[in-house]
Amino acid sequence: MPFLNAAPFIGEAIESVRAQTLREWELLLVDDGSTDGGSRIAAGYAAREPDRIRVLCHPERQNRGIAASRNLGVEAARAPLIALLDADDVYEPRRLELHADRLEDDAGLGVVISRELYWRTWAPRAERGPDPDDRVVGPAVEPGRRYEAPGFIVAQLLTAGAPLPPTCSVTFRREAFRRLGGIPEAFRGHYEDQVLFCKLLLESPAFVLGDVLARYRQHEGSVTQGNSPAQSAPGSPATLARARFLRWLVAHLEERRLLLPELRAWVHDQLERVEQDLALERSAPGAAPGRSLIAGVGAFLPAAAARPLRRARRLFKERRIRREVARRIRQWPMSRSQVALSDVRDYWNARIDDTKLSDHPRGSLGFYEALDAYHLEKCDYLLREVDFAAWSGRDVLEVGCGSGLDLLRFARAGARTTGVDLSPTAIDLAAGYCRAAGVEAQVMEADGACLPFAAASFDLVYCMGVLPFAADPVAIVAEAHRVLRPGGEAIFMVYNRRSWMNLVATLTGRRKGHTDAPGFHLYTHAQFDRLLYTFPERRIVAERFPVPSGRRRALPGVLWRPYGWHLLAFCRKDS
Repeated sequence: MPFLNAAPFIGEAIESVRAQTLREWELLLVDDGSTDGGSRIAAGYAAREPDRIRVLCHPERQNRGIAASRNLGVEAARAPLIALLDADDVYEPRRLELHADRLEDDAGLGVVISRELYWRTWAPRAERGPDPDDRVVGPAVEPGRRYEAPGFIVAQLLTAGAPLPPTCSVTFRREAFRRLGGIPEAFRGHYEDQVLFCKLLLESPAFVLGDVLARYRQHEGSVTQGNSPAQSAPGSPATLARARFLRWLVAHLEERRLLLPELRAWVHDQLERVEQDLALERSAPGAAPGRSLIAGVGAFLPAAAARPLRRARRLFKERRIRREVARRIRQWPMSRSQVALSDVRDYWNARIDDTKLSDHPRGSLGFYEALDAYHLEKCDYLLREVDFAAWSGRDVLEVGCGSGLDLLRFARAGARTTGVDLSPTAIDLAAGYCRAAGVEAQVMEADGACLPFAAASFDLVYCMGVLPFAADPVAIVAEAHRVLRPGGEAIFMVYNRRSWMNLVATLTGRRKGHTDAPGFHLYTHAQFDRLLYTFPERRIVAERFPVPSGRRRALPGVLWRPYGWHLLAFCRKDS
């Protein structure tokens, strides 16, 4: 519990810890340079219970900020679980018990979050402002569930208005805090809690309890009030801190190699907005934030009439936020699979050539020619959309080369070709095709999510039909971007969720190909585009339709053009 001049509240906060039903606790009170009576109150409790309550200070009793104070407290902690409490908030009696039980029952769980009461009725009614009533708040997700990382925090951040939990509602493992390096001490006040929660929740699963287990005091002196719209005008401490938080998040994603396209796009968009606000402040000091229409109307109504209007607006907003967060969490597995890499390798080792397409002996030139004929019949658009000859004399990497059909097409056109595949069976087939055709190409077993090549090694990365089956499609896209030279190109293909062929398969219950593969998933156009965020230039087209091209042209294009089974993306890296 860090505290700074918290004499009016700290005694009540300490008593709420002493009243816990869980008796195995220690309380670390971190004095951040208080000059009021808070230090004396803390010392009094420590003197009465020295085995359970300790007071810590920075050297020379300096004021070092909330981040440094939390770091000091966690480093001094002896228990394996850490629960946070600010000096102006209060725990309900079963707060520690319920959080600890959940973490002890699930060794793989990293964080427990509960709901809290936004507590206004502690103060006289005349001092509570325009919204005087208490209300229960919590994460905008269904309680009583475990949420895997990083879907939970990404959904919360990307949904405007979704509340991140206050510190009084979060418990986590001390080991994770230390492993992740604590909280950067540059965050002396604003956003230090969001930095901590991002660190934890980007890499640790969370369980959300439905119980209301803390009272989160609302008052003008709290740091949270400094983040309110009235205090978040351009150039305010809250706006400057938000810019610092967003820049930190960009650097943290890079450092931890967290390849999350949607989150990266959101961070860059938010950072651009904040920097525009800061530029506005420099050009027009004192610019005031705008007000919503409802807030403006409410200012002219009597308090009794305005209160229901504000309550209805809040409930409508909360429902909208919950729907949006739920939608984002549902979508998350579509862009990042949870399947094991070994399961993917085992499947393709057994199934890479399980379709009998040729009467020629396996490994003969006739065998490969029959495979290629089937491939071009199935992908009748391929020679039209991909100019293989354009890569003559250049370095081409195929990720997921399979039997080597397109790999040799590039090699025969004069490209210097390298093929990688997760499956040893596929590599044997591709190497056999090279020998049978007398064509030179390098093939090797490798995971597309962790390529064994230096950065800027290739002019083209070609990756057809791999992402829908991949254990980590996000990492494959990032690795493709890394190994490309500046201005290099990438071609990806996935299967279209909103296609005529998927509709027919759903209605008839008859699915073809390898849709039974572990981790198989379909993409919408928008999901595919978000997956390719690291490429600033990208063009997506739909191909492979259930009727021949001549019959398609007799129909309006709007009925068929977006709904091909294959989505091809043509991407270019920055120069």
